Amino acid sequence: MTPATWEQRQPNAESGDALGEALKTKDMKKSLAALNSTLTKCVACHDAYKQ
Repeated sequence: MTPATWEQRQPNAESGDALGEALKTKDMKKSLAALNSTLTKCVACHDAYKQ
């Protein structure tokens, strides 16, 4: 993975980590907010970097 690719991917990885932490709390509102954030980042990246 190139450094540029890593920089582009890093916010998504951090968002996924935050989702995992939110799920551990079993707080539905917090978990859904984290899921929304993660999915928003995933969709934006996939839209920008279609193969």
